[in-house]
Amino acid sequence: MTVGELARSAELKPASVTVLLDHLEEAGIVERHRSTEDRRVCHVSLTPKGWEILERKLAAWQGLWEERLQSVSDADLQAAMRVMRRVTELYDSVTPPED
Repeated sequence: MTVGELARSAELKPASVTVLLDHLEEAGIVERHRSTEDRRVCHVSLTPKGWEILERKLAAWQGLWEERLQSVSDADLQAAMRVMRRVTELYDSVTPPED
């Protein structure tokens, strides 16, 4: 992704994302590469260390998900998903205030 795409998806300003990326890059979690077509564009990707951290966190979340929701029926999970989709649609329909 580009820095701009990351900023838009996180609803942050590019300058804020740049500061966050500085720290992540220093920690060896992400790396930035300038576009060969447009030097103003900077692409961001996870390093092998970043992928390892992501995979470890996803596995931990999956374990928690299974542990905490094992007693919830499939019908209840489906109902919860429908409600969560509606809530998400509601939030997505509201235009955030301009800064």
